Amino acid sequence: MSQYQYELQAKVKAYLRKAWEINVQIEHYQNEIRRLKYLRDSIVKPLSDGGRSNLPGDPTGNIAITIQEKTAKLMDKLVDLENQRDDIETYILVSDLTPRHKEVLLKRYVELKSWDKICKEMIYSENHPKKLHAQAINYLAQDWRE
Repeated sequence: MSQYQYELQAKVKAYLRKAWEINVQIEHYQNEIRRLKYLRDSIVKPLSDGGRSNLPGDPTGNIAITIQEKTAKLMDKLVDLENQRDDIETYILVSDLTPRHKEVLLKRYVELKSWDKICKEMIYSENHPKKLHAQAINYLAQDWRE
């Protein structure tokens, strides 16, 4: 294999691996959004249950507004990350790979499954999914466009 082909394969793998990084970020943002919603709900409930009124300059109301603004920003980032992950998935799905090659790549990079789980789900021996993976990466590297 030429150095150039090896570099192209490395670029394809790096692109596909971005899905893992994106999923980690998505999980982090989802947890942060849940935490902020819990905080917001714990602040807003006392206000509606006869707590302090929402007067101008009320620190509790300002905190609730700040939490809502931060939640909205995180939601925007979350949507952007999900779009990036969808782009990677689409790249795999629209490729000219066989269904089995696509399945291996999707399970490995989009669903983030281990090789053991992939083998069990696809009912293959230990090395066959890795062989399909290598073939798929090689094929994608031939058509790689940056």
